[in-house]
Amino acid sequence: MVDSLAGSADLRKGLYSSVPEWAKTMPMLHQSVAKVLVSLSPLHAWHKAFSPEPEKFDDARNFGQVCHSLLLGGKNLVIVDAPDWRTAAAKEQREAALADGKLPVLARRAEEVGKLLIHVEAALVRHGLFEAFRDSQTEVTAIWKSSGVWCQGTMDSLSLPKKFSRKKKGLILDFKFTGVAATLKTCERRCIELGYDIQEAAYREAIQTIFPKLAGRVKSVFVFVEVDPPHVVRIMPFAGSMRTSG
Repeated sequence: MVDSLAGSADLRKGLYSSVPEWAKTMPMLHQSVAKVLVSLSPLHAWHKAFSPEPEKFDDARNFGQVCHSLLLGGKNLVIVDAPDWRTAAAKEQREAALADGKLPVLARRAEEVGKLLIHVEAALVRHGLFEAFRDSQTEVTAIWKSSGVWCQGTMDSLSLPKKFSRKKKGLILDFKFTGVAATLKTCERRCIELGYDIQEAAYREAIQTIFPKLAGRVKSVFVFVEVDPPHVVRIMPFAGSMRTSG
């Protein structure tokens, strides 16, 4: 894979293990910007892409991001040995990690994540997805062109067939850690409200553009995980109207 281009005459289209330097300075369309574009206005989308507001630290959101990172390898975590974020020393370590583009996590909470991820792996096993996830490429960045527009997206887990044939499919897994109950209705509503339908369509298009032999044979599955007990895991393949809306 990765850090090499996927056999295209286009010298930038392909899969990468991280966002290449040239892409960081090149205007590209992301799923999050596309969601704002279709739900608000082009001006709102431009503002999000080029003048984003700095986010304040939110412990609940950060914990979800930590769970996500640990599941995919935990390469960008900074463990902070403190009981909470109230001390000056803990806050200083937290802010330093964030400034370095990493995720701070309290040591005791990192232990909680390990227990949660057992539920995730068990759900993947039950649904026959664990082997594909275990052998997949994680946090892989796709760059492609759609209708003349450069697009970019980072997939949590991408499994590609070793040999392309009509029977082989590509599989994209996307993990969403949530602080609300992962009921079917709640997950469906969040897919629309947060633009996951757009993300699903974009990522399928990315793989089919980079690998034309996989056209029509890329499957996306969203995995919603409750960060609080009982840690329900809901597996949601996209099909029908949800794919159409995306």
